[in-house]
Amino acid sequence: MSLSKQLNFIVSFLFLVIFVGNSFITIQNTKEYLETESITKAQDTATSLGMILKSMISNKKDPEIKSTILAISDSGFYESIRLEDKFYTFSDEELLNNSNIKNKKVTITDVHVDKKFGEIILNDDVELLNQLNKLENINETYTSSTQNNTYTFIPSKNFKDNDKLKIYFKANYKDATAQLKLSKIIFETKKAVKFDNVPSWFINLIDIKLDEQKSEINDGWKITAVIYVKANPGIAYLKLYKQFEQTIIYNIMAFIVSLLLLSLFLKFILKPLKDIENLSNKIAQGSFDTIKDLPWTSELKSVAISMNKMSNKIKNIITKLNKNVKEISSSLNKDQLTSLDIKETFISTLKDKFIKKQKGYVLLLRISDLGEFAKVNGQQTINNFIKEFANILREIPRSKVFRFYGSEFAAITDDISEKELKEYTDELKKKFLILSEKYNKKDIANIGIIGFDQFDNVGEILSGVTEAYEMAKQVGPNELFIKDKNEDSRGLLQWKELIVDIIDNKKVDINYIGDVLDENDNIFMKEAFSKIKDEKDKDIPIGIFLSIAEENNRIIDFDKIIVSNVIEKIKKDDIKYKIIINLATQSIADIKFLKWLREILSKNSKIAHQLIFSVTAYSVAKDIELFIEFVNFSKQNETNTMIKRFDINFIEVEEIQKINPTCIRLARDYTNGIHNDINKKTMVDTICKISELLDIEVYAESVEDEEDYNLIKSLGTKGISRY
Repeated sequence: MSLSKQLNFIVSFLFLVIFVGNSFITIQNTKEYLETESITKAQDTATSLGMILKSMISNKKDPEIKSTILAISDSGFYESIRLEDKFYTFSDEELLNNSNIKNKKVTITDVHVDKKFGEIILNDDVELLNQLNKLENINETYTSSTQNNTYTFIPSKNFKDNDKLKIYFKANYKDATAQLKLSKIIFETKKAVKFDNVPSWFINLIDIKLDEQKSEINDGWKITAVIYVKANPGIAYLKLYKQFEQTIIYNIMAFIVSLLLLSLFLKFILKPLKDIENLSNKIAQGSFDTIKDLPWTSELKSVAISMNKMSNKIKNIITKLNKNVKEISSSLNKDQLTSLDIKETFISTLKDKFIKKQKGYVLLLRISDLGEFAKVNGQQTINNFIKEFANILREIPRSKVFRFYGSEFAAITDDISEKELKEYTDELKKKFLILSEKYNKKDIANIGIIGFDQFDNVGEILSGVTEAYEMAKQVGPNELFIKDKNEDSRGLLQWKELIVDIIDNKKVDINYIGDVLDENDNIFMKEAFSKIKDEKDKDIPIGIFLSIAEENNRIIDFDKIIVSNVIEKIKKDDIKYKIIINLATQSIADIKFLKWLREILSKNSKIAHQLIFSVTAYSVAKDIELFIEFVNFSKQNETNTMIKRFDINFIEVEEIQKINPTCIRLARDYTNGIHNDINKKTMVDTICKISELLDIEVYAESVEDEEDYNLIKSLGTKGISRY
C-alpha cells in the first residue's frame, strides 16, 4: 500500500474515531441529562406526594390515599408508585379478627411469635407523651389503655415480606393464636413501559437507569410510611433517540466534507513527503540513511530533521546493543560453577529481611586451605569438591545459600530457634565428615554464625559474622561459633520517647554529602543525609531510626522536617546545584503530606527544580503504581524524582519507560569494579542507552577507583559521586 493510501486510511480512520467519539459523548451527555431530569422529577413527585399524604397517613386504609396516588400515576410519566409502611404493625383488633375467638371484648396480653421469625414490641407512647407534656408545661396527663393496642413486628432474616405469620397471645389469660399476612405495602400502582417509535436495537444498546426515589412520611414525630416513585424510561428513550438521529445525520455530513478536504490537502503535501517515505522504508530495511535535501516548509522540515535524528539515534543504539549482546556471556547474579547467588544478591536479600522486619541467622563458611588442596589435586577434582560442598549447604532447611568468591560461602536462615540451629549445624558437621573422608581432607570448613533483626545493617552483620568465623577457627577443624549480638539496651517505649523528642524538637542535623560531578567535574548535585544523636550524644543508625519512626507513624513528620530544612538551606546559602531528598513510601502515599508538599513547593516555586525526591528501587518495586502517581505529582509541581539504588532485580529496565522518573541512580554493585567486569560494563551501558532514549538521566554513586570512574563517565552517565 502506498504512503498516500496509508495516510488517507490513517487520517480517515482518525476522523472517523473523532466523529464516533463525538457522537458517543453527545449521546452519553444527553443520556445522563435525561436520567438526572427523570430522577429529579421522580424525587420531586415523591416529596410532594409525601406532603399530600401526611395528613391522611394516620388512617392507612383511607381510600383517599389510593385516589391521590392513582391521580398522579395516570399522568404516564411514572412506571410505578408504591406506598409502604415503615414497619410491620398490627392491632389487637386484627389479632382477634384473624383468630377463632368470638368474644371481641377480651384483654390481650403476652403477644409473641416464634423467635426464629423475629420479635413483637408493644407500641406504648403514653410515657413519652407525658414526658413531652411536662417539658412543655402542659398539665394534661395521658393514661394507658389496653383497648386495641398496636404492635410492631421486628422480623429476622427467616421472615419474608407478605408471608403468613403465626402469632401467639393470651386472651383473658388463655392461650390463643392468630394467622396474619404481614406486608409493608399499603398501596402500589404500576404502568406498562412502552417504547413508542424507538427501535429495539437502540434500547438494547443504551441502558438508561432510573433508580426508584423515595420520601419518608411522618405522623407526628414518627416516620410511619415511605412513598417510592420510579420514572417511566420510555419517555427518556424517545427523547434520546431523536437526539441520536440528529447527531448521526450531522456527523455523516461533516465526515464526508472532511474526507473531500483531506484528499485535496494530502495531494498537496505528499510530494515533499516522498523523501520521508523513502527514508522510512530504508529504516525498516535496516539502512540508516538521512535526508540530504530538506523540505522548504517549516513543518515538513522539522519532521525531516526529526527523522534524521531518529535514524542516527537508532543506528547508534542498535550497534551498541548488538555489541552488548556479544559481550554478555554469563548471568550477573549467579556463580558459574555452583549456580549459587553471588554476594550482591546476598546483600539485597539481607536488606530485604531488614525492611520486612524479619529475624534470622547469617552463616559464613570458608573452605579451609583450598589453595593448598588445589596444589595436590586437579582442577576437575577441585570443581567437584566445591560443587559437593555447595550442595551440602543447599540442604540447610529454611535458608538461602550464596557464594561470595573462591572458598567463601554464606547462608541466610529464617527465624529459627537455637535448638533448630544446633540441629542444622550438627547435621552440617556430619556431612562435612563424609566429604572429608571422600576427598581425604581433614579440615573442610569452619562456620561463623550471628543472628540479625530489623535493627541491624549489612556492615555490622558482615563484620560480626567474620569475627564469629575467626573464633570458630580457634575452636578447631569443622567447628562453629555463634556470636552474641550487642543488643541495644533501649526498650520499645524508650525508642518511642526518643523519636518523639527528636522529631517534635527537630533535633536533626543534615549533612550534604556525595558530591555528584557533571561531565566537566563540577558539582551538579548533593544528597541531604540526616544525622541523629541520642540523649548521650551518640550517633543513632539512620536505618534503625527510620524503621522505628515508621512503626510509630512519625516518618511523615520526619520527612517534613528534612524537606523544610533543605528548602531553607537553598534559599539561605543561595545554592545553585540540586539536592536529593530521600522520602519514605509512607509519605508519598499520604494525601495530607502531598497537600503540604504542594503548598510548600508553590511558595518556593523558584527553587522547586533544584529538589530531587528519591525513593529506593526496592520500595518502588513494592508499589510501582504509587510511585508513578508521585512522579506525575512532582512533574505537575515542577520538581524531580529519582529511583535510588536502581537494581534490575527489583525493577526491570523495561519498566523504567512506564515509571518515567527524572533520573535513576545505579546501585553501587553495578559500578564497583566495573572496569574489570565485562558483564557490569555491558549492563550499565545498556541502561544508559535505553535511558537516553527515554530522556531519563543516569547517575552513579560512591565511585572510588579511578579506572571505574573513567569508564562510567565514558558510558554516558549524567553525573558521578566520588566518595
